[in-house]
Amino acid sequence: MVLSMIAAPAAASHRSDFDVEIGNDRVEVEGNDFDIEFRSDGRIDIEGDDIEIELDGDRVEIDSDDVDIDIDDNSIEVEGRSGSSLGLDVEYDGDDLEVDSDDFDIERRNGEYDVESHGGDLEIESDGDNVEIEGDDFDIEFNDNRIEIQTDEFDIEIDADGDIEVETNDFEFEYDGDELDLESDDFDVEFDDGRIEVDSDDQDFEFDLASGSGLDIDADDDGVDFDVELDDLEVERRGDRVEVDSDDLEFDSDDGRVDIEVRSGGGVDIEIRDGRVEFENDDFDIDHDGDKFEFEGGDLDLDQD
Repeated sequence: MVLSMIAAPAAASHRSDFDVEIGNDRVEVEGNDFDIEFRSDGRIDIEGDDIEIELDGDRVEIDSDDVDIDIDDNSIEVEGRSGSSLGLDVEYDGDDLEVDSDDFDIERRNGEYDVESHGGDLEIESDGDNVEIEGDDFDIEFNDNRIEIQTDEFDIEIDADGDIEVETNDFEFEYDGDELDLESDDFDVEFDDGRIEVDSDDQDFEFDLASGSGLDIDADDDGVDFDVELDDLEVERRGDRVEVDSDDLEFDSDDGRVDIEVRSGGGVDIEIRDGRVEFENDDFDIDHDGDKFEFEGGDLDLDQD
């Protein structure tokens, strides 16, 4: 069954501020100031004008104008904007601690610290529970389960579980291996249990990748383009045009013109009024009126308003 009809003109086309691409193993959100990619294997790549972040398992890599940080298993490499650098090889099992660096070594056994300096201008203080080391370019504090590195440019905290917090003049970043919170001058990103939220000066955007719950997308206005490519479903939105293609349905709505091809049985309900198109059958529910687009079908929900 093929239906082709003309409806009243829809709203004027617009320029997208967000471009969203969704596939079986990745989601990419691109805005004017950022490009963020989430992969099914857990890797997250964030790229902005002044910052790049790569998260992949135990590896955390941050490159920014203020500080470069590379954490990989037990290795911590930090380099500040002024050229100050610090490399630490850390082994920690929850009780005993070993830290090796070019400037000093720290060993803690049975709650007692042993600190050895390799020269340089260092001030070392230890009260049995904590160790504080002050150098020309950095201050470092070790306690039972936390390492804190401070300079004039940044503050880094890493605990025994690998949770990391970074604060600079340009951004704040928190990551515990599951939850991510980034606040920068140009955009903010939150990731928690598959729920992703991206906020910029122009738009707020949320979507849910939680396993078993399908895909739910919410945007706060019409400046979002979608490109969804899954094994059995494709959804594309560019400005006022919406295209849906699956084994059971082909739907094309563009500036008041609607083409619908239903390839499966079941009842079909279509309503068109004042440029708004509503389509419903056993498998799909589509509502499109120019700026607003809602789609429900299978495991996919799109709600963009």
